Amino acid sequence: MKMNTLKEVYLAELQELHHVEEQLTQALPRMRDRAQHDELRQVFDKHLEETRSHRERVEGILRNHGADPQAHQDQSMNGCSPKPRRRWR
Repeated sequence: MKMNTLKEVYLAELQELHHVEEQLTQALPRMRDRAQHDELRQVFDKHLEETRSHRERVEGILRNHGADPQAHQDQSMNGCSPKPRRRWR
């Protein structure tokens, strides 16, 4: 995708950031559920609240510019999110 203006680059970066925040909102609950210590679970819960807030703020900025938050995805995070694994018995 060729970007001709600074605004296009700005919006594309915000869309990527939105995608990262979205992936984190999906991953953090799984990490919390696997944590074995209550203190760590609390940290994951706090991080999840902050991440949701960040995602909402980025969505608001994008919508104010008339941009679709889902239009551009950050490819670098695709390999970082764990995929469900089938367990063999």
